[in-house]
Amino acid sequence: MRAVVVTNAAEDASFQVQRDFPIPVPGRFQVLVQVRACALTPLDLQVLRGTWAAITPPTPFVPGCGVAGVVCRLGADVEGFDVGDEVVALCPLDVCGAFCEFSAQSITNTVKKPAVVSHDRAASALVAGVRAYTALHSLLRVIPGESVLVCRGASAYGHIAIQLASLVGARVITTASTPEEANFICSLQAHVDVRALVIDLTKESLVAGVMRLTDGRGVDTILEDLPCVHVPGGGGKPDLSEKVDFIRCLAVHGRWATCTPSLRLDEHETRLLMLKGASLCFLFEQSWVLAGYEQGRFLHIMSHLMERLAQEQLKPYTKTFLLEQIREAHQSLRVDQLGSVVLTVNTQFPRTALH
Repeated sequence: MRAVVVTNAAEDASFQVQRDFPIPVPGRFQVLVQVRACALTPLDLQVLRGTWAAITPPTPFVPGCGVAGVVCRLGADVEGFDVGDEVVALCPLDVCGAFCEFSAQSITNTVKKPAVVSHDRAASALVAGVRAYTALHSLLRVIPGESVLVCRGASAYGHIAIQLASLVGARVITTASTPEEANFICSLQAHVDVRALVIDLTKESLVAGVMRLTDGRGVDTILEDLPCVHVPGGGGKPDLSEKVDFIRCLAVHGRWATCTPSLRLDEHETRLLMLKGASLCFLFEQSWVLAGYEQGRFLHIMSHLMERLAQEQLKPYTKTFLLEQIREAHQSLRVDQLGSVVLTVNTQFPRTALH
């Protein structure tokens, strides 16, 4: 089968499309999914850079976390699924991923997809949606009327988080760093029933904007997102200079969910958090599939996202590329950073794979 294969996970990652990668055989509690679409996310960029080398399989391996497709084979003990079912799955980082024609997925991280939802839209919303839903409901426990700061609202994660936070009934504030991002967020609000107050970071600082929009109180919650690119000369490390600004933006007893794996708060910053009685939690949607328990809650999250898509209460903005255009898709996510990037796969199931 065709598959994107990583041969070197590092800052100068090496990956290529192979045409003879072996088709996986589903285990007892797995389904073999004929992939129709798979999301390329900032987490995948981290995987390619080697950030999660301790978790991912040894090279060469197939990356990709979010997949949508059709079940074409069942494991020996699978119940609740049939061949022909349209499904979505969140792939654990420690197994073969989604950037391929066929992917074996455990039934504990797979749910059925409504027929009215296209494969590319489902894949587009899955990873970002699980991350945003986990932050809003499991970590921050946002309630109607609270203020939520969604950083980088035009990103793959941000534009989904804005919509889900609005569905909760929160007062959403977001940021834009370029005119293109500001225009994207305005366009999003015109097509989706959401309202977000935008801080233009080219005109004012994050702290100044938050204090202006909250009458000096600060925000109840912050959903942070990592940029898709690194600071030049930063040795492969993301720019964390704004972390103290996030703390300053928090209201008393505020909550901050960060996606930064190496936050490194100093004494001044932890003291400031304590003075506010604020909470800090780490957001990593892969915890659901790596932990191996609480799968019922996780499956509920994915099913809920699919229902929101079917009801058009959640509308991802998607840019699609063919699987063979992985390099163009990779570059688009790093440079453009507007909305979601999805790889589409067109294939025929080989007869020999059925035996």
